[in-house]
Amino acid sequence: MSLVIKNARLRKDYKLHNVYIQNGIINSIDGKKSKVEEEIDARGLLLTESFVIAHLHLDKVYTYSDSSKNATAKYQEGKDSVSAIKEASKVKENMNERAIYKRAETTLRHAFRFGVCGIRAFADVDDVIGLKAIRALLRLKKEFAKQIELQVVAFPQEGVVNVSGVEELIEKAIEEGADVVGGIPWIEHSNQERKKHIEKMLDIAVKYDRDVAMLVDDCCSGSSKTLEMLAREVVKRKWIGRVVACHARSMQFYSKAYLRYVVQLCKRAGISFVVNPHTGPCNAPVKTLVDNNITVALGQDDCADAYYPFGRCKMTEVAFLASHILRMMLPQHFELFYDMITVNPAKMIGMEDFGIKMGSRARLLLLPVKNVYEAIWYQAEPVAILAGEKVLKQSIQ
Repeated sequence: MSLVIKNARLRKDYKLHNVYIQNGIINSIDGKKSKVEEEIDARGLLLTESFVIAHLHLDKVYTYSDSSKNATAKYQEGKDSVSAIKEASKVKENMNERAIYKRAETTLRHAFRFGVCGIRAFADVDDVIGLKAIRALLRLKKEFAKQIELQVVAFPQEGVVNVSGVEELIEKAIEEGADVVGGIPWIEHSNQERKKHIEKMLDIAVKYDRDVAMLVDDCCSGSSKTLEMLAREVVKRKWIGRVVACHARSMQFYSKAYLRYVVQLCKRAGISFVVNPHTGPCNAPVKTLVDNNITVALGQDDCADAYYPFGRCKMTEVAFLASHILRMMLPQHFELFYDMITVNPAKMIGMEDFGIKMGSRARLLLLPVKNVYEAIWYQAEPVAILAGEKVLKQSIQ
């Protein structure tokens, strides 16, 4: 199939352009290269890259009503995150693969409706849930392949060192098709055990040539320093550019000197960051990370679970909230936040040929606005979504 999107406003200059697509690939901007079989008149609306979510606990979506509200209270206070996780984990006792699948399927449909075409989804792996969540999400990965590029993270939510058999389960999950090795080292009982957690997960990543997505220091205390442990181990193993750190909220409480040291260490390790300002009471220093040329993305993190009662995979909503929470409301910040929900997460999770440029895959959104400021302000839904060779949604009026 070949098509042209005429009179589309692009972010590069906010002027009108014609974008030509052949067999799902952008083959020209403004210069016709082939016979056109279909034409979309954008009428001056904004054409952008699709949204990408680099951090979503897809296995727990819509469990808030069944979850412990003590867990929500403790997590939102930020004082006892370990206890919050223990409370939140009780919901898994009654989970089964079918229920996980159905809730996650609903979430993916909502995500696509809002223009999401790429997701890195976390699935708990432990002695209670086993591989049920992994298997449910792997089924959905195949079923949604034409709309959403779904990556599945094997995530040891309860820890590795102090929970019997989890290391073997993570390896089994990778063998069954999980794309990414997860981790949450700060939940272990001692620094020695936290270091061992990181080492064990990186062992599996190196063995199976997998990227790593690790939740570090997800608490409001400067004493939690698993980000430094992770960065040191990544540099030691030369697993440069293969690791994403999620949350890293403790960075807010680092001394200036220690923050400078850790940021430079993360640069050496090629570590990227996913932050979720809307889901917790403290945050990684986004401005500092960006100023040091470290890739940062905004994640959804949760959709109606024990940690966060809201969330619907609408990434302009996430950017809107981040702008308020981080007090970043200048024009350059809007462009930055838009990168954090499109090109930045696509880069960090390895989505190839992403963007509006020659040779890129056509994963595009047409939004009923004229710039990203309006996109974040109004949080309007896409009037057209292109995924690969097909226009999967179109309602231009």
